[in-house]
Amino acid sequence: MWSIDNIWIVIVFFLIVIFTSIIKNKSFLQSIKFKMPYIKKYLIMWEQIKFIESLNVLITSGVSIIDAITLILESTSNIYIKDKYKMVLEEINKGENLFKALEATELFSKQVVSMFYIAETSGKMDSCTENLVKILNDDFTLKLDKLVKMIEPFTILIISIFIGFMLLGVLMPIMNITSSLSV
Repeated sequence: MWSIDNIWIVIVFFLIVIFTSIIKNKSFLQSIKFKMPYIKKYLIMWEQIKFIESLNVLITSGVSIIDAITLILESTSNIYIKDKYKMVLEEINKGENLFKALEATELFSKQVVSMFYIAETSGKMDSCTENLVKILNDDFTLKLDKLVKMIEPFTILIISIFIGFMLLGVLMPIMNITSSLSV
């Protein structure tokens, strides 16, 4: 009937099937990191900065918002983010304001959406996006520094434990040899 060996073969087979289906579905893989609790915040901030920085460069160069978002969409490799930018482009093509389209994606923070509202109503999109990039870059740098400072003690602890095991691995045979010689 079913022996333990057969069960393990079936389990390994199903794991391989699941693993290959996950690898083939790049959208799932790329979106999963945007669902992780601590990583999500930093990835979203990074994507906001990249989007706004690219938009700022393109708008300053005289490219229309629709063409700028299209270019940003084409240059984005992450399928999850690409889908969000497609939503923005579709909303703008329907006649929606940029800030409302950004808000609908739930990718941009309230601060960013508010800044785009101000930029659109004032007509100073280039200067507002430039200021927004500076603000977000500073904020991202501060948060990343804070994260690194939180992770540092754990990293030191893990490295210390690893080095301790290495020392034990080297010293235990020496101790065994010396104890066997003294007897």
